Amino acid sequence: MLGDVNNDGKISVTDATLCQSYLVGNVKLSDIQIAAADTDGDGKVSVSDVTLIRKYCADIITSF
Repeated sequence: MLGDVNNDGKISVTDATLCQSYLVGNVKLSDIQIAAADTDGDGKVSVSDVTLIRKYCADIITSF
């Protein structure tokens, strides 16, 4: 599911935090996790994706 980076069946701040950890090199993500993290569809994981996940969690947006 798009946005569910840790594949626990829900989109949460934990997913955004996992993306941030990936961006600074603290964790590695599988190809499936990278695809789930790419919420803006530009082919890479970036701060933009983290922001979109956080906006989703805060009910600012309802979809990616």
